[in-house]
Amino acid sequence: MSTLTYATRREPGSTDEQGPAAWASLAGVQRLRDARPDDWHRAAAAWSTLAEQLTRLHERIDGSATELDAAWAAGSGTGAARACVAAQRIAVRDAQSPARQIAAALTEHGYALAALRRLAHQDLPHTERVLLLAQVRALDERTRATLLANRPPPAPAVLRERVGLRTDVARAVVQAQTSLSPQQVRAWWDSLTQAQRDRVLADDADVVGWLDGIPAVDRDRANRTLLAAGLDRLSAAEADLVHMLDRLRLPAILAPTLLLPVLGVLELRLARVRAQVAGLQAVRTCLERLGPRALLLGIDPGTGVSDGRAIVALSDPDHARHTAVLVPGVDTDLGDTPGELDPDRPSARRCRRADSGAGRCEPRLLAGLRRATGH
Repeated sequence: MSTLTYATRREPGSTDEQGPAAWASLAGVQRLRDARPDDWHRAAAAWSTLAEQLTRLHERIDGSATELDAAWAAGSGTGAARACVAAQRIAVRDAQSPARQIAAALTEHGYALAALRRLAHQDLPHTERVLLLAQVRALDERTRATLLANRPPPAPAVLRERVGLRTDVARAVVQAQTSLSPQQVRAWWDSLTQAQRDRVLADDADVVGWLDGIPAVDRDRANRTLLAAGLDRLSAAEADLVHMLDRLRLPAILAPTLLLPVLGVLELRLARVRAQVAGLQAVRTCLERLGPRALLLGIDPGTGVSDGRAIVALSDPDHARHTAVLVPGVDTDLGDTPGELDPDRPSARRCRRADSGAGRCEPRLLAGLRRATGH
């Protein structure tokens, strides 16, 4: 949650109010003007509420521990129950102070941001804009350091073991599977608990979505997560670029030499982002049309210059006796996905005829692969 994302560096030989550095400071100040301090105050209020809830929860756990001692003074499970309650008390207690510190940091950030935002609305020369943006970056770094330092600790091991919360799988462990055979990957996947698999699918979807050996239904779940996240990210980037272009069109008329090249770069970037959005939307449309039988076994939005890639199975390949693979030519892109996977295409009909002639089973898989142009 950063206030500023622009670098401001004075270029050698640039004057005070022209050149890339001056434009960067103008763009950064505009971003600061658009900042919303109230968002930080709302986040602070949420963390403050959480801290109060943790305080009340800690009090209830203390009360439960007293009742436990009175009602269950002895027995084989008494020690385990007391250890679990003690672990809960520690976990809740250790989370209270970080929640309060985070709330205080977000509140301070909101007030400081509001003050800097007021300065940004003044007509400042380039040198003062640079100093102002330096203060914003320092504020961001200070708040970030406070947030990182006050991340609540993980639940104690005894609590994770007692109540089934051991869901953490290190990303390095997940990435290490990429060098193993599909059989080894499947053995590793089967060794995980369902909670661990859910965690990996949520946190490391970019790895397991392409990993041979992971069940197709789980790869589909990971890749649909990536598809949705990619559309959200690119749509937000598109909105930001449109907003920036709208802000700069009028100034570009007044200062064409300075800003028209910038507009050209932003428009090119916007075209690339829109191409990526269109490709991912085409994949989503294809999946919706094919229904639950379709599985997304890989997704890559590309760069907007090179084509993206997608692998779509028309049914579960893990239970197929026969497979057919369709690899479109180099002139296709993600936007062609619905047409390429049309079950009425000649290639699909030939697949069905060939398989029915063998008299063994219906075809189970038709995979679509998007390849980068020229590869």
